[in-house]
Amino acid sequence: MDTPKKDHLQVSDLHDIIETISSRYGWDSHLAEEHAKEVFKSLLDAKTADRLVSLSVHDGVLFARLDSAAARQELSYRKEMLRQSINEKLHGEVIKTIVIQ
Repeated sequence: MDTPKKDHLQVSDLHDIIETISSRYGWDSHLAEEHAKEVFKSLLDAKTADRLVSLSVHDGVLFARLDSAAARQELSYRKEMLRQSINEKLHGEVIKTIVIQ
């Protein structure tokens, strides 16, 4: 009995499969933006992280909304350092700018 010929992806492991599917369907940037949000949160101290109300990324701009003027002020001084740290951890220019609200 002949088995039907299937179109197999030539990949070596699960990581390669995920990357292939992600790039084929254009999910790379969305996944990177979600990862950037997680990295941003990990760079905050616990007190500042507690003041975080919302966090989103649109077209390379990370928007962080905080419920404390003091926390907003403190983060505004660190925006560029945070942006560089995020991009370094993600091995690319995922975040172009950070907006603190």
